[in-house]
Amino acid sequence: TRTRAAAIESDGKFGETRIVTRYQYANIKLADTNSNTSNSLNLNMDSQLTDNLSGRAYGSYSSSNASSGSLIPGVSFFRENSAGLGLFYRPGKLLDSNLSYDFFQSPSRSASEFKRQSVQLNLNMKQSQKMEITSSYRFLNFDSNSSQNNSNLLNIGTNYRPIFSLNTGISLSYGFSNSSGVNSTNSA
Repeated sequence: TRTRAAAIESDGKFGETRIVTRYQYANIKLADTNSNTSNSLNLNMDSQLTDNLSGRAYGSYSSSNASSGSLIPGVSFFRENSAGLGLFYRPGKLLDSNLSYDFFQSPSRSASEFKRQSVQLNLNMKQSQKMEITSSYRFLNFDSNSSQNNSNLLNIGTNYRPIFSLNTGISLSYGFSNSSGVNSTNSA
C-alpha cells in the first residue's frame, strides 16, 4: 500500500467573521489495484452579525471518496460534498433560538450515492429562573439510488425547577415519516 497526502490550511479573522479553509490532496494505491485520488476543499465561517444574532456557514467539496486507507490522522478530514447555514438569535437570558439548514451528498464515484437534507428550528424560552419552555422542529430528507425518506419531528416541553438540583418536566413529541421506492411506507 502506498499513500500520498498533503494538506494546506488557512485560518483568519476579518472583523467579526472567522474563516477557516482547508485543501487536501490524497492518493492511495493498494497492491494490484488502480490508485484512487481525491482533491478536497473545506470552508467554515462564523460571524457575530449583531449583538444578538450570529451565523455560521460551511461547505465541503470532494472530487471522490478515496478509500479509508487514505485518511491520515492530523492531515485528513472527512471527504464529502456538503453545505449548511445557521442563524442563532439570543436577545438575552430569556430567549434562545436557532434555525439551520444542512445538505450532504456523497462524493462522485462513491460506492453508494445518496443525498441528505435537513431543516431544524429550536426555540427555548425561560419564563423565570424556575420555568423553561422548549420546542423544536426538524425535517429530514434522505434520498438514495433506490428510495427516498422524509421525516418530520416536533417536540414541545416544559421544565420546572422548584428548588436547586430538582428538575421536573413534561414533553410531547410527534413525528411522521414516509418512504418511497423499493418498500414504500407511511408512519406517524
